[in-house]
Amino acid sequence: MPIWEALEYLNTLVDHNDPDIELPQIENPSNTIRTFVFGVTALVLAIVENCPLLLRRRIALATIIVSTRVQLLMFPSLQGIQTTPMKKNLTKIFALISFATITPSSFADVFELRTYTTNEGKLDALNDRFRDHTVDLFKKHGIESVGYWVPTDDQKSKNTLIYVIKHESRDAAKASWQAFISDPEWKRAAAESQKDGKILAKSPESVYMETADYSPTWNNAEDPGSDAAFELRIYKAAEGKLGKLDARFRDHTIKLFARHGIQSVAYWHPTDKPDSKDTLVYIIRHDSSAAAKKSWQAFGTDPDWKKAASESGVGRLATRPESIYMTATDYSAIR
Repeated sequence: MPIWEALEYLNTLVDHNDPDIELPQIENPSNTIRTFVFGVTALVLAIVENCPLLLRRRIALATIIVSTRVQLLMFPSLQGIQTTPMKKNLTKIFALISFATITPSSFADVFELRTYTTNEGKLDALNDRFRDHTVDLFKKHGIESVGYWVPTDDQKSKNTLIYVIKHESRDAAKASWQAFISDPEWKRAAAESQKDGKILAKSPESVYMETADYSPTWNNAEDPGSDAAFELRIYKAAEGKLGKLDARFRDHTIKLFARHGIQSVAYWHPTDKPDSKDTLVYIIRHDSSAAAKKSWQAFGTDPDWKKAASESGVGRLATRPESIYMTATDYSAIR
């Protein structure tokens, strides 16, 4: 809940322990100290909003602890066993203020989008290594495999692997990667797979991401078929317009996608600046390449889409959307 919504809620609560019971919390003179605490907390929240994820989480937890201690110091009567209306109200208020600090992503899993480019003729060896060794070693070290894809583009289909994995947190990701690369099983698998030459042409590309609040839960179809075409799309919003872009997807685009046979797999935002301020990354699924073309044409001409686009306030994106069509590998969890 945003800070101002929390404060508005505060103003609807009446302290039934005070004589002036008709006054809401903020207007009650006896609540001046409490209101001061809320104001200070609001200032903290404004600062925290632009903090990195891990720092934001630490400040959030600290705010919960400090605000709880403050209310007990200010109001010793709250330490009693009896639950009064005043205690109930203050508990709600401090919870609202504290949890306003914690954005939905603060306790969310951290995803990682990785792109590997191989040397000529080495993509099969890379896929074999993932299928036979890497995926299991990821699991061993707490890394969850979400999906693995190969682009359909003529050149990239020969040398590129794109995949998404999930970690419990950014710190967990660091610990997992350290454990993975030092694992003797991984070292043996890596050496064996490269006995005829180095597999990767360059260092892997990595983007850490957090789930958008409107991202759906994906379930594979009972019979996913072999013609499915996945599409990785990356949008860069104009300055200050990412929130409006998210609102358009949340309120309109996803529903319109479904109307036209486009299945939403997942939506993310990068966690690191500057991309965290303007970038949306998502993956959708089409029944086939031909179906994708038909769906996009129908979507683009849908009057509801045109209305939503014109009223959303998003305007033109900062850059043209990046689109990569892909096919799932035979070891991908998402099919």
